[in-house]
Amino acid sequence: MDSEALCLSCGMCCNGAMYGHIVLTPQDGPVLDALGIEPEDGAGAAPTLPQPCCFLDGKRCTIYARRFASCRAFECATLSAVTAVEIAPEEAARRVALAEAALDAVREALPEGEDLAYARARRARAVGGGKITPEDARLSVLLTALDRVLDRYFRFPGDRVIDRQPGRENL
Repeated sequence: MDSEALCLSCGMCCNGAMYGHIVLTPQDGPVLDALGIEPEDGAGAAPTLPQPCCFLDGKRCTIYARRFASCRAFECATLSAVTAVEIAPEEAARRVALAEAALDAVREALPEGEDLAYARARRARAVGGGKITPEDARLSVLLTALDRVLDRYFRFPGDRVIDRQPGRENL
C-alpha cells in the first residue's frame, strides 16, 4: 500500500473526524479566489475552513492538485509510520478499519442532521458539568472512543484531543 492508497482508504483528516477546521495560509489565497470560497475568521489567528471539507467526495479530494498548503503538508502518524517502514501496510489498514468503525458508531448515535461538531459540543458540555441526557452521555463515550483511536494511531502527541481536555487526562 503506497501513501496515496492509504489516504484514499481513510480520509479521517478531511472528513471532520480528526480536525474541526483547516488552517489556511496566505499562499492559499489564489486557490480560495479561484474556487470562490470565503474562509472563516480563525480565533485571532489564521483564517480557516470548517471540516468536513467541502471538497471531499467520499475519501477523495476533488481539488487535490491545487489543495491548500496545510493539506499539502499534512501527514498523519499512520502514514508517517508506513512511509518510514515502521509498520506494515496491513497494520495501517487495520488502523483505518478501527477508526472507521469508531466513526460509524458515532455517526449512528448522532441525531438526524447533526455532525461531529455537534457531538464535540455536546461532549464539551458534559465535561464542563452541564446537564446531560443519556443520549449525550452515550454520544460522549462513543466520541471519546473515536478520539482515543485517532489519538493513538493518527494524531501526533501535540495534536491529541483527549490529553487536552480538562478531566479527561486518564481516559
